Parts: sequence; C-alpha cells; structure tokens
Amino acid sequence: MRDGRISTPVQVGPAALLIQPRTRLPVPVQPVPYAAIASIEREQGMSAAKAAAIGIGSGTAAFFGILLILLASLD
Repeated sequence: MRDGRISTPVQVGPAALLIQPRTRLPVPVQPVPYAAIASIEREQGMSAAKAAAIGIGSGTAAFFGILLILLASLD
C-alpha cells in the first residue's frame, strides 16, 4: 500500500481487497480500495536447499555429539 503497511490478504471483492494488517496488537479486517494499493509482493519463505542444509547440519552435529559422549564413557 502507499503508506507502507504490511498486510495479509483475506478476501477479494469487486471494489476492494479485504486485508488483515500485521500489527503488534490485533486489529479487525479492513477493506482497501484497489486504487490505494501500490504493489503486491509474495513473501519468500525458506528454500528447500536451505532446509536440507539445516537438517543435514543438525543431524551431523547430533551424530558427532553422541559419538563423543560414547567415546568419553569408554574406560
């Protein structure tokens, strides 16, 4: 929107877009006329490669952590 607010679209109407603003305190859904919308961008989440790298890294760390605990417990 032109004032820089970040919102989540809730419903599309013939004259306005119903949005849920992202605020610190919850506010009701607000209609916004299409003329007031400057741009709409899709929020990018985590990529599959990044998620896989995190999983592999945490699995490897857990494996070596358990291995070190086992080595420390040997007499």
